[in-house]
Amino acid sequence: MANDRNISALVQVLRGASGLPSGVPLEALARHLAASGVLYPAALTDDQAVKLGADAVGSIPTEPAEVALCVRENLEKVARGEG
Repeated sequence: MANDRNISALVQVLRGASGLPSGVPLEALARHLAASGVLYPAALTDDQAVKLGADAVGSIPTEPAEVALCVRENLEKVARGEG
């Protein structure tokens, strides 16, 4: 299931991007990017952002790299519509 908020936000960013060839289907490109784990942070709902923070804290990792990995993995899941 795609994260429609993320896809819509990515489409808006792509519309403002310079250098894209004309005729590129922006929604298809945005869907591809989202499926690959690209997330536009403003697309996060407050609930998703809170859950990401709680998941990172709740796992009680001891190393900063473990916290970062947890956050990155969860952000990618949200981008793909899995979280």
